[in-house]
Amino acid sequence: PPPTPPVEPSRPRHGRTAAVLGAAVLVVAVGYLGFNRQPAVDPAQQIQPPAGAPLDERPDLDRLIGVFEEKTTTSEDPLDHRYLGRLYLTKAGLTGDMADYRRARVALGKAQELFPDDKEAIGLEARAAFSLHEFADAGILVDRWSALEPDNLDALALSGDIALAVGDLTTAEERYRMLFAELPAHPAVQVRLAQLAVAAGEVDDAVARATVAESTAREVGFTGRSLAWYQSFLGQLLFDTGDYSGSAAMFTTALENAPSSTHDMAGIGRARAAEGDLDSALEFLTLATDTEAPAVDDLGYLADVYEVAGRQDEAAAARKRIEAQLKSGTLDTAVHGRLAALYFLDHDVHFDLALELAESDLDRRRDAGAWDTYAWALYKHGRTAEAREAAQRALATGVQEAAFYYHAGLIELGMGNSSDAMMRLEQALAISPRFHPIHAQIASQLVEQLG
Repeated sequence: PPPTPPVEPSRPRHGRTAAVLGAAVLVVAVGYLGFNRQPAVDPAQQIQPPAGAPLDERPDLDRLIGVFEEKTTTSEDPLDHRYLGRLYLTKAGLTGDMADYRRARVALGKAQELFPDDKEAIGLEARAAFSLHEFADAGILVDRWSALEPDNLDALALSGDIALAVGDLTTAEERYRMLFAELPAHPAVQVRLAQLAVAAGEVDDAVARATVAESTAREVGFTGRSLAWYQSFLGQLLFDTGDYSGSAAMFTTALENAPSSTHDMAGIGRARAAEGDLDSALEFLTLATDTEAPAVDDLGYLADVYEVAGRQDEAAAARKRIEAQLKSGTLDTAVHGRLAALYFLDHDVHFDLALELAESDLDRRRDAGAWDTYAWALYKHGRTAEAREAAQRALATGVQEAAFYYHAGLIELGMGNSSDAMMRLEQALAISPRFHPIHAQIASQLVEQLG
């Protein structure tokens, strides 16, 4: 059968490395220097990264799905329904289509109706629920999975990922420590520890761990999209810490391993924009958004780079595409509500919807990104005092995310606190001096004025 699929939360975007948080207390050398460079761990002990490559890239995927869709109309064999669910997960990993994750849940749910103790079907559905940001359901499924397989490390990893996603950092750290005790040098463990380090503001540790994860993945034989995921994660982390040339190089390497990855195309585009190469940035961002339903943050970033380049008509055309997605219902605000809210708020449109999305996101995920988005929405609604409180809660997590400090700076300015505003804006620029093609310029101008 195909290999166990990766745990696939949405890719970290807009504060991407801050989308999954925790608290790091371990040092990189413990896992890395202790790695004995023996062959890859036993397949029975493989665990998956917290977001990742598809399970399969076979060209006959659609044909197989058709075969099993027809077969399961009459089949009462749980294996058929489980396999159809796996195929849907495979396709979702390749396309990012949330509808396929939902189809996977239906198929895998049917498999469990026919065989309630089907551990694999339970684990697969937990991953699908997680990818849909249905964290409560994912947690229930993981609990069932763990009860049936108490020693399953992938179940342990996913339980930690769920805790991290909803802001339960204590539980996330506990689960990741248990993983580290079992497989200290495994790249999937090291990358989780990198995510924990992000939350503590230990950016050097985060970069070091992500670097270890990527190099170890290469050394033990990861290839294709499985390797590209680690390179993409490192590329985003380098961008978030201001290393734009390193970010562009790492995203480029990831794209070589996963040539159809729009996420990596967009990553190159962002990094090139930060380096000042707008023509190259527009080339890659255009490629990244040349799909039926491009990611709202990628399309918004394309529009912003067009604006900086003085190409206003093309910027307007890109923004019209987002409006068309919203109107047609193809903009999945259930899963990508945070991204949509930030886009709306940044461009002063759909304020009421943005606040609604921010509130819904905060209900599901009490992480730093949720508090930041909520703060930005409150600020745009003129509720500045409440916005300041929410922004402080985002920053209190320790996440070193330039956009969070930028938002906090403007909120402080709205409160009349010029010195605090200047401090926050300077912190944003110190973290990543060209974190956004427009907002970084605004931050620089305000620091100059306030100084």
